[in-house]
Amino acid sequence: MKIILMIILIVVSSLMVQAGCPDNESRVCSASLGSRIVVGIDPYIGVNESDTITAYFETDLGAEIYEDNMTVYILLDGVCTNMTFYNATRPYWESSVTSSIEEEIDFVIQTYSDAYTCQNSTVSTKFRIPFNVSIELLRSADNYTSADPYTNEFQYIYLKPFNNSLRINPYDFAYVDKMFTWMPFYTSSFSKPLDDDLALWGLYSGGSAKIKLYETGNYTVSLLSMKVMGMSWPYEFLYPQYDDDQFKSTIKDSLYFDTKSDYKVQIYIDMWEISKFNVIMNLTKWIVVVIIWLVLTFVALAVSSWNYKAGIGITLSFWTLFALVKGMIF
Repeated sequence: MKIILMIILIVVSSLMVQAGCPDNESRVCSASLGSRIVVGIDPYIGVNESDTITAYFETDLGAEIYEDNMTVYILLDGVCTNMTFYNATRPYWESSVTSSIEEEIDFVIQTYSDAYTCQNSTVSTKFRIPFNVSIELLRSADNYTSADPYTNEFQYIYLKPFNNSLRINPYDFAYVDKMFTWMPFYTSSFSKPLDDDLALWGLYSGGSAKIKLYETGNYTVSLLSMKVMGMSWPYEFLYPQYDDDQFKSTIKDSLYFDTKSDYKVQIYIDMWEISKFNVIMNLTKWIVVVIIWLVLTFVALAVSSWNYKAGIGITLSFWTLFALVKGMIF
């Protein structure tokens, strides 16, 4: 039986539905202006859950295109439906998709323009019944009788499936970095290359992390140290990668799930994992503190024509202040 997928458009303008998209001969497209289409959709979507297909139209050089007369269609099972245009910071076209059964679907995206070359793009997604895994990290003892949980010593837990060949092509959030480049000490987090291996992750807080999975099978379990307050990581299928210096550690080489039901998993880890994390984080903080002290001391000496008393004064003041606020940093 042919699988039926409902396509629900986020309507801000009238819908146009027809049997099949216009063929190449009837397209009104100019070959003089080169273009490309970038289409994004998550590799998995939960059954009876809604997600979006997003299309960006660009020139050959990657510049954003805004054109009133361009139409972008989504084609499925011979039915062609136009996508909704949003004139945002980065113009895009979008449709919402959902399914009531498990299936794998290929979507064809087509563009029609009176100024740019026509484009076709095919993207795939899998609709799966999701299940949740709650992971608790417990302090291990010699006889494994201790059940005291680690509460907030780590920031994230992420799972990677065995034998995974799927690579995630993340949506381009580089514009976020452009918005904040004016801020002092801002580090670009969305413009750099990412580890594109499929990874499912959850925030570790209050002694556990809840992670949403879509497939059964074997997974590795890893810890992640970095968290940026006030910002949320936008990718569900890539572990958070705000900082190149974040600490990662695989704590379990194999965790097997044989059915799609919710799990509660308790993993015992020894103090060495905590020690590695604390040593690395504290060493980084000490390096930053010492660099700040050296810079301030250098400035004080230079301003005072290299009078050693200025260096002694700034040193005493700096470390006295540091002693007062140390508990807030370490």
